[in-house]
Amino acid sequence: MKSKDGFTTVELLVAVIVIGVGILSMAQLMNYAGIVSRRVKDRDIAYETLNKNIELLRDVPFVDLVAGDTIFYVSEIRNCTGLITVVNEDAPTNHLKKITVSIHWRRYGSNTTQGETIVTYRTRDGLGLRSL
Repeated sequence: MKSKDGFTTVELLVAVIVIGVGILSMAQLMNYAGIVSRRVKDRDIAYETLNKNIELLRDVPFVDLVAGDTIFYVSEIRNCTGLITVVNEDAPTNHLKKITVSIHWRRYGSNTTQGETIVTYRTRDGLGLRSL
């Protein structure tokens, strides 16, 4: 009997298929990792924008906080809009205002939307206790 050195065609074909499947799997994994990374970045920008707007609104004098809605856009996130809503919570006296800041955007790599909201309250007299 004659001994052959090397691989047969079938063995080479199987090896190429296994390596090809592994490379394709890695490419899909890298693509998905990029999508997830972009989604996390968008969410971080959204939270940062929400907090920044809340802090800016906390610095606005109470009398300048007018009830109503204001729309804003976040250029760092694709298809992102925000809404600031100020509501008088105690209409007769107007000593308490509810401020809601919300942001909604289309998730990267998807047709679904994602949104976040922060709510705070402002009083005319501030947070200190009044003497009776």
